[in-house]
Amino acid sequence: MLKVGATGPRPQQELPHVHFANLTPDRRLVICDLGMDQVNIYNLTDQGQLKLVTTHQDLPGFGDRHLTFGRDGRFMYLVGELSSKLEVLAYDQENGELSSIQTVSTIPADWTAHNGATAIHVCHSGRFVYVSNRGENMIAVFEAQPDGRVKHIQSVATAGDFPRDFSLSHDQKFMIVANQNTNDLTLMRRNPATGHLATIQTGVPCPEPVQVLYWK
Repeated sequence: MLKVGATGPRPQQELPHVHFANLTPDRRLVICDLGMDQVNIYNLTDQGQLKLVTTHQDLPGFGDRHLTFGRDGRFMYLVGELSSKLEVLAYDQENGELSSIQTVSTIPADWTAHNGATAIHVCHSGRFVYVSNRGENMIAVFEAQPDGRVKHIQSVATAGDFPRDFSLSHDQKFMIVANQNTNDLTLMRRNPATGHLATIQTGVPCPEPVQVLYWK
């Protein structure tokens, strides 16, 4: 099982900190531990217990926060809050193993002020990956290549402070961004062909928004 106490070097990593949990495309449990700089994948036994399948250990201070998978489930996209980095990992569904193939920054190389990368989402087609940056207050847009690697193609200001979350509409033509510190939402239009975003409405009142979900 997990080694309690194997934490990272940053002040936010004094203890293990499971920040995110979900299911992989093949129905395993996957968690991000921000305190331990880890992604862990589990099988569920017939007795209803969790059995550790694999541990992916990131560099100290990466701060594993959220993850998502590409359309075909072959690639995992992992965001590091404390490092402001996006990591691409190949996922082997046969044995549950993860292999890192690329790590890129979500902020410019000359950014020196505080930033915490936060939400990450992939569009339905799997072609574009979006990450929000709290501090820089931007949405970073990446284009996924056939080998899973990503290329940064755009960064768009969120027109508010501390973009805690965002979500794409069902038709993939719009994005709503939740700016927690300024208590508002920003609406962006999305071009499905290019992945690019354009702001069309700002300052929509919403008290301390932390998540965006659409009614199905």
